[in-house]
Amino acid sequence: MVISKYRHISPTTLLIIATLFIFCCFSLVPRVVSFDNEPWDLLIFTQNWPRSVCNQWTEKGHQCRLVPNDTWTIHGIWPTKYGTIGPGFCNKTRPFSPEALYGIEKQLEQLWTPVEKHKKITALWSHEWLKHGTCAAVVPKLSTEFQYFNQGLEWMKDYNMYSVLTKAGVTPGNQYNITKIWDGVQSVLGKNPQVACYQDKQNASILLEVRICFNRTLELMDCDGTVVGGHKPSYHNLTNCDINKLVQYPVYSVHNIIKQETYRNTLELSHDEVDTVETDDFISPQDIEFANSNTWSFLESEDNSEGESGESFANAVDISPDGIVAIAKILR
Repeated sequence: MVISKYRHISPTTLLIIATLFIFCCFSLVPRVVSFDNEPWDLLIFTQNWPRSVCNQWTEKGHQCRLVPNDTWTIHGIWPTKYGTIGPGFCNKTRPFSPEALYGIEKQLEQLWTPVEKHKKITALWSHEWLKHGTCAAVVPKLSTEFQYFNQGLEWMKDYNMYSVLTKAGVTPGNQYNITKIWDGVQSVLGKNPQVACYQDKQNASILLEVRICFNRTLELMDCDGTVVGGHKPSYHNLTNCDINKLVQYPVYSVHNIIKQETYRNTLELSHDEVDTVETDDFISPQDIEFANSNTWSFLESEDNSEGESGESFANAVDISPDGIVAIAKILR
């Protein structure tokens, strides 16, 4: 009698093995799960760099608001369906009410503010609530106007892109390959972001927005499967920045933020006294050079003057972290 050395494997066993193999393979692939019965799948928290917004705006001949010089600002919290943009304007019975934001208005004015000077401070808030907030309101923690905007402020405490990018070695006034910026955000947060740029009149690529994603329970997640918008996406399909160009992370140009007026409320004081000066006025000569000296920036112009005893004074401006503009004639 011949005894076979091969064991018989039943069809049931083969089916179980095949099922386990398929399960293991798919478990190793990042999954994008769409909630077919829901109007949206995830939330995109969008921050923009005020300098870039300002530069984009002044190219059209307009002026910008002054904002703190060490923070990004919020554009919005956008409920989003995978593979598309939107939805929007989900509930027309939920109008915007400025009174609903009592207690957080000052924070919103600093961190969720329109950089464009022509807009009312509440215009951006109204638009974001009507278009996006009314869609996000299906989530209990975002069901009211106050909760929606306050959530943005809470996220800024942990995810302000100024701090995130600084940790990644990406700082204003420099230019980087988009891979350095995208990888930097990803390495600090541990999740895949979106990064958006715009092309200026000189065809340079300018860093404009960084977007991070949250699930419906407000937990940070990858933005995989979302649509960036704008130019053809590149680098993981999560940026519209030109991968073949260096991306500029700009600093303020004084020409963009100074209002054409006469000097007002300037003071004569020594250099070690400048910290005591605060005023809400803007300053302007038309043509000035901007150079940093510690936190004070001296404005070299024909308005620099001499005192009665021949002392030399320089006009200077400082922007404090909370956005207060300080103007002074500093004894040099």
